[in-house]
Amino acid sequence: MNIKQNSIVIEDSFKNYEKIQSLHLKILRSNSVPDLELMTIEREKLFLILKNSLDDMMENAGLNHGTDCVDELGKYENRLNLIMKLDDEISIEIKKYQKELKGHLNRMKKGKDAMNGYKNAGGSTSKPYVLSMNR
Repeated sequence: MNIKQNSIVIEDSFKNYEKIQSLHLKILRSNSVPDLELMTIEREKLFLILKNSLDDMMENAGLNHGTDCVDELGKYENRLNLIMKLDDEISIEIKKYQKELKGHLNRMKKGKDAMNGYKNAGGSTSKPYVLSMNR
């Protein structure tokens, strides 16, 4: 595969990864419940494709073109930095979601404990207790 063909494959790989990053960030910033496991699998799969396409280009470039393609490889450095920055933002959003989820679970646990406390305070009878206010 020549450098031009590699560039097309790399460009497609970048676009696909950036597209899934944007989608995941949008989901994390919305009020919906994200599937973190699926999101991780999707990003890992697309990252592997991107990594392999860059590795192929570097191997091909080194074998066939020597240092003539350093500029071609250099143009991807900035784009990789942007991808890493967006991955950092995704990581921050995931941590926010996990913290929020932990807070909800703690409140639910406290509510459950309170309900059990009321249940135990009612006595050992299984019949409802009724107080009559008739005269």
